[in-house]
Amino acid sequence: PLWYLVLLIVRDLAILLLGTLLISRTKSIPESNWTGKVTVTAVAVVFIVFTLSIDVIKWLFLYISVAILLASMVSYMQRFVREMFLQKK
Repeated sequence: PLWYLVLLIVRDLAILLLGTLLISRTKSIPESNWTGKVTVTAVAVVFIVFTLSIDVIKWLFLYISVAILLASMVSYMQRFVREMFLQKK
């Protein structure tokens, strides 16, 4: 669905932009975290089940991946705030 694609793009653009800001301010390159890695795997599974039109599970997997994607967004945002504003410089 289009809304799913938009959600993916928004998440990835936010990570890109906030990561770039973090690099410019802290002079360190942040690594991906486990929620980001799990999200990529979940999205890949969704793409596969939709491509293969496995109707029995495709919507279930889509909504599970949305939950994981949102958890990833929260995790990255917490990390950004912690590293930008809460660590002593």
